[in-house]
Amino acid sequence: MAHAVSVRTVWSREQIAALKTDPEVEAFTHAAATGLARDLRVAAPKLTGAGAASIEVRPARSKGALEVGWDKAHYYMTIQNSFSTLGSHTNLAFHFAQQTLENYIHT
Repeated sequence: MAHAVSVRTVWSREQIAALKTDPEVEAFTHAAATGLARDLRVAAPKLTGAGAASIEVRPARSKGALEVGWDKAHYYMTIQNSFSTLGSHTNLAFHFAQQTLENYIHT
């Protein structure tokens, strides 16, 4: 015999907004972003290593959010990580960021 279960979720915008400044959430997010930056630096293709060294954690535009990536001076890292299989005539495509991110995604 099957029984029906009903679940109702009530979202509080105020409580969700408060998560952005919760010290434990901030610490967890920063630790995850720092680990991702470290792993991206390891996985990044290196000729001189300057592009990989530029990968860091930065505050994002959204309050409580962080960005992980290379700086603007090392734009070619985007080409090397492009979804194109060819990259460009001077930079081969390496899908290092996608492969690294897959280690952080749990389904």
